[in-house]
Amino acid sequence: MSHYLAIAAVRGIRSREPTVSAASILDLFDGLVELGVLAGPDAEVDGIRRADLENIEARFPASLVQKLWRVGEQSPYARQLGLIIGSRVNLRAMGMISNVTRFADTLSEVIVISARHAAVMSEVENIRSVAQASGVKIVYEITPPEYRLDNAIDRSMAAGVSWARHLTGRPLMPLATTFRHTVTDQAPYRAIFGDAVSFGQAEDAILVAHEDLTLPVISSNPYVKAVLASRLAEQSNGLMRRTTLEGEVRRIIGNALQDPLLSSDYVANQLNMSRQTLHRKLRKESCTYQSLLLAVRKEKAHHYLKNGVSKMDELSALLGFSEPSAFFKAFRSWYDTTPGKFEGRGS
Repeated sequence: MSHYLAIAAVRGIRSREPTVSAASILDLFDGLVELGVLAGPDAEVDGIRRADLENIEARFPASLVQKLWRVGEQSPYARQLGLIIGSRVNLRAMGMISNVTRFADTLSEVIVISARHAAVMSEVENIRSVAQASGVKIVYEITPPEYRLDNAIDRSMAAGVSWARHLTGRPLMPLATTFRHTVTDQAPYRAIFGDAVSFGQAEDAILVAHEDLTLPVISSNPYVKAVLASRLAEQSNGLMRRTTLEGEVRRIIGNALQDPLLSSDYVANQLNMSRQTLHRKLRKESCTYQSLLLAVRKEKAHHYLKNGVSKMDELSALLGFSEPSAFFKAFRSWYDTTPGKFEGRGS
């Protein structure tokens, strides 16, 4: 039984609650200790102390991360907490992904490894790369939406830049960086990401130049990389086996709702199976691609309305509808009311 499953059995954690690697939580824990937000390594959050996090292959519920962020948000560092913690390179809290990328050949390979195995770090975080004319755009997503916190996104993106600089030994600067959230003080962001940073955008993303992608990793070691990559693949495959197909399809849909290419073919390709196989396996779990698409849209509509997004065109775009009228019709079928009236119900 894994460490996470042991905790689940003792503390009644739902077996399908998404999990996060102990290493990722350890880095956050250490950052809070360094800032004086936590009293020290023996401080407890939800009954967990630093010593409980030292097995880097252990897993804990994502709700523990939420609780740590909430503790941090009560501190004087609340608004910059994610940037501060993400900018550190904490060699005492390296998980399997960090250990493998230390021995990669180039920065491009680092990005590929990180995106492919992102779930090993956190099942609520997704990293994907999109080819651009000037380089590669790295998109960071946290789903389900209730797990997305501005500090969590700030930490992941700052860590991506800081780790790239550490691995290459070069003062790299993104071509452009975009954030979905807005801030009143942009200076701390510009110090990390450069002047080409903007807020209130459609996605959280970093654009890396083609020439930077070819930079060598200074600690590259093909043999050590191969040994560690084998173990990383085992962990990644183990997570896949513990996740129902329905859960995986929901995750993929949630991450790609705004992608015009989203379809059952798209999802099947992400899962390395044919569309026919996807439909057959979903039927065995008593669901369909279309029912899951509607369910994800319904859940996200509820979340966005509860968090102040109320414009019809914005909601329609966020949920991947071709036009606001299609969203309005779907919403009435889900809740038997309009988005405006639903917002006022406090549902």
